[in-house]
Amino acid sequence: MKFAGWVLAAAVICVASTAAQTAGSAPGKGAAFGTRNTRDCSLNAASPTGAQLQQVFICETEVYTPPGSSRASLDLVSNVALQFSKARPYNANTDAYQSIDVTQPVFDVRGDYVGWTCFVPVSGNYGNAPVAGKNCWKSIGKGVHGIAFRDTFGTWHVKVCCTVSADGSNIVYYPPPTNLF
Repeated sequence: MKFAGWVLAAAVICVASTAAQTAGSAPGKGAAFGTRNTRDCSLNAASPTGAQLQQVFICETEVYTPPGSSRASLDLVSNVALQFSKARPYNANTDAYQSIDVTQPVFDVRGDYVGWTCFVPVSGNYGNAPVAGKNCWKSIGKGVHGIAFRDTFGTWHVKVCCTVSADGSNIVYYPPPTNLF
């Protein structure tokens, strides 16, 4: 019975609402990077809307990486415009994702977004290092495609493929994103 209690706790829904958007701009992890915070949420609806699935994509893509074996970074997205197909059955040939619930329908995804990886600015002159106001890499996700699916715990995930960097192999730092979407 302890497991059942854990499952109920895991099933708590964090609805992406105005309150969550406000929390994304409150001081926190984003402050060290000169930008907003990541958005955290999950969705356990049986029949999600496209807007709900887009929010899942945003929340899963925005990640804080604390300092450790690599530099601290903050991944954010903006200008997200995803489209979702009507539900279709799971296909073992195309839908192989870890923990996917093969008994649940999936949705095809396509669209565009801008991805950002921000670093803590450094002070001083260290060549091409991130400085305050220009400490983020920018990548363009144009014409991305993927899938939205439920895992075996009932949580929705949205995975897309193929972000193409606008800068190629050049390291160019941009100002942190200020727009929420």
